[in-house]
Amino acid sequence: MAVVPSSAFPHVRIRRWAGWFVLIGIVACAGPVRGQQVVASFSADSVSIGERFSLSIEARHDAGLQVLLPAPADTDSMLGDFLVLIRASPTTLRIEGGAIATSITFDGTTFALDSARVPPLPVRFVNGADTLTRYTPLLVLPVRSMAPADAEGIKDLAPLVEFPGFRWIGLFAACLAAIALWLAYRRRKSGRAAPLLVNPEMVTGSPYEVAMRQLEALAAADLDVAPDVRPYYIRLTDILRGYLERVSGIPAYRATSGELIDYIRTLEARAELPDGLDTLLRDVLDPADLAKFARFRPPGDSGRAALNHTRTAIQRIDAFLREKTAPAKETHEPGEAVPADLV
Repeated sequence: MAVVPSSAFPHVRIRRWAGWFVLIGIVACAGPVRGQQVVASFSADSVSIGERFSLSIEARHDAGLQVLLPAPADTDSMLGDFLVLIRASPTTLRIEGGAIATSITFDGTTFALDSARVPPLPVRFVNGADTLTRYTPLLVLPVRSMAPADAEGIKDLAPLVEFPGFRWIGLFAACLAAIALWLAYRRRKSGRAAPLLVNPEMVTGSPYEVAMRQLEALAAADLDVAPDVRPYYIRLTDILRGYLERVSGIPAYRATSGELIDYIRTLEARAELPDGLDTLLRDVLDPADLAKFARFRPPGDSGRAALNHTRTAIQRIDAFLREKTAPAKETHEPGEAVPADLV
């Protein structure tokens, strides 16, 4: 059978050229999409449990695209094994070739054993109604062991130790109980009260007065020369939590920082506390948590600012509660007779 060359059919060649043009157009349109790059990295090669380090995420893209980077709802959110403590605002820089680099950095810590993992996080590129989602690579950071280098393995069980018979233990406990009862009786009979462990002036009065006196005493601390600032922040948060528990009834002492902020936001939504209070409390609890749990020493100015934020929050709450409980003033319509006792 004779083979007819394709040149004998011009419409076949036209279809081939049209197919090549369509393919080139698809590649040209897809080029900018493939040009979007996402990288992520830690600021350290390895860390210890509770040590502070940073997680950085960078997206490189063409100008004109909107980039949506991962943004936890709160600073105490978890990104895998990474606990976010401080979140910086995204930054945008123009790099070579006219491209744009948008990045964000999270300061935090981890309490994972052996290694801390951050799963792939979504980064979205928005161009009008079109959205392209790319993911950061899986990050694994070695976590150094807290055990000393010369620590040995698991030891065998210690041999059993024989204790005296139960009869002698019970007799000894009964003697101790009798002595304690006799001492309590003598103290009660003599009328002498047990010595106070705290200054009574610091715990008497209204919740507002007590908190103000305690803050005034704490303000005398010199944070610039103190060898350890953790007692300062522990005392500061105790004053704040104690005041909140007395005036609002929330379990402030037993709540974590995140739970306490949630309680405050709920009361703000119910108009039981002034608006914006959660932001003030966050400015106090964030540096306090860093000092208490992450072995981080905030600068002295940060500690003094946290005390001022605490004082401002307590003053705003006190003013709000006073205004809320104040009796309403009586008003009268124009032309209405005013009672004689109001003249």
